[in-house]
Amino acid sequence: MAGASRIKAINAWRGIFALVIVLFHSKVHLMDQAVSLGVSFFFVGSGFLLTVRHHGQQLTTPAAWWRFWWQRARLIYPIHWLALLLISWFFIVPEHKPLAPAEFFTQFALVHCWFPTKNFYFGYNGVSWFLGALLFCYACFPLINRYFSSLRLRWQLLAMILIIAALWWWLPLLTGQQRTFTYVCPAIRLGDFLMGVTAGNLYLICRSNRLTYSKTKATMIELATIGIALEVLAINRNTLLLNTWDHYLLWWLPATFIVFTAAMLDRHEGWPGQLLCARPLQWLGDISMEVYILQNLAALIVNYYVAPLFGHFGIMIYDKNVWFQVPLLLLMAWGTRRYFTVPVARWIKRQHL
Repeated sequence: MAGASRIKAINAWRGIFALVIVLFHSKVHLMDQAVSLGVSFFFVGSGFLLTVRHHGQQLTTPAAWWRFWWQRARLIYPIHWLALLLISWFFIVPEHKPLAPAEFFTQFALVHCWFPTKNFYFGYNGVSWFLGALLFCYACFPLINRYFSSLRLRWQLLAMILIIAALWWWLPLLTGQQRTFTYVCPAIRLGDFLMGVTAGNLYLICRSNRLTYSKTKATMIELATIGIALEVLAINRNTLLLNTWDHYLLWWLPATFIVFTAAMLDRHEGWPGQLLCARPLQWLGDISMEVYILQNLAALIVNYYVAPLFGHFGIMIYDKNVWFQVPLLLLMAWGTRRYFTVPVARWIKRQHL
């Protein structure tokens, strides 16, 4: 997604939130709330960037739809298959567990997030549910771009209010297992994505006004946006009042503010934005997809090949191994992107598939 996707602050936030998700899965408890914000950020950011890039384009013909979806799928499936196959080796050899064909092949096709059973949507490479949900959002986007984005902005905002109200009423009625499934269900996550689409259409209107900001004003806006996110995190961490719906609605607005602010201040950042634009965070953002997909593989490698050096043998002691896992993961992600993800995507593109 060249162009719109190169909003540097958004790229840096991708890397930061990918690392937040890794730390959460490694049992770093300070990330217990931030991980939900990070997941919403990825859906909101995807809807936002696609809307900005493809505004006004006709994507609903079969050929255009397939071209649009495949351009994104070819970046996801190869790295997903590589990670899944390597992780499956650990299940078969060190852990001596036979593969479950239904669970394996639904995950291979990235449709496992539609099955309301944890063995499906959290099995093998459990984080890959996000990829299946994201591909569903991609599949829906041509219709969203044609019909939803053509509505006046006030009707888009009204639609989002109605979606939020419906979820606010419905989610507390569900049991714990039911709510866990809705967390990964693509149809529910389409709400986050639509929030990003709405923010993208608002951004297109605001951008046409050619607003400019001094560095002082930009810094104040960025600090206020970060402050809102931190305040929501603090409130949710210290109250039980909102726990019936915190995985969804609570994070939509903070995630949207982060994305929208980064886009509005692009090339006119304040001090926090300039820090986000620094090369290390840009590098982290560039490898964020690989960091996310390979995190379980890195954890398995640490637990079976590094932990034994410290007296542990194949025990998933994530919280003890995280500081070994993260450097290994970053190295794996960089190497995989440079020598696998990008070359394979270019090769597929040359084949005109």
